[in-house]
Amino acid sequence: MKKFSLLLLFLTLVLSSCDKDATEVNFTTNISATSDDIAVNETSMKTNSNHYDVEFEVNLENEDTQEYLDKIKDIDIQELNLIFNGLEDLAGNQTPTNLKITIDNNIVFEYNGFKYDLVASGEKFQIENTDKIKEVAELLQNKKKVTVRIEGVIPDMNFHQFTITVDALAKITADVL
Repeated sequence: MKKFSLLLLFLTLVLSSCDKDATEVNFTTNISATSDDIAVNETSMKTNSNHYDVEFEVNLENEDTQEYLDKIKDIDIQELNLIFNGLEDLAGNQTPTNLKITIDNNIVFEYNGFKYDLVASGEKFQIENTDKIKEVAELLQNKKKVTVRIEGVIPDMNFHQFTITVDALAKITADVL
């Protein structure tokens, strides 16, 4: 009888801990997009400019979110990064330059005195303005995609070809399916 009572107590605890009335689901996902190739100081174009300006779209839809797109109630971007690929030869002595990131012609992140040393060696550049990141999350939640424009100046006059990836770690809250 004692064993039966313990078993019954265990089953009651297990069943009561299951939330049969759950109306929301929470999950974490990476939202990312990569620019087309960016070329600066391309000799075939006979230019001598080290400025770049690239625009591309970051779409909320991915393998994790596609079923929930119409049911998303909240997006919390926990980390927002830029990843530069192809600038390895920039590490070293540099002149500080400007970097500007514009989201949907509205939200602007500006970095004066930006150096490419860390990103040239493969490190992510983390964007840390939490108020503006919340605005980006709201735009993604409402529009399901945002346009990202990234402008900058390469700190030397050599030819460079590279890409930039926007990568966000986001916590999604959605209605259950």
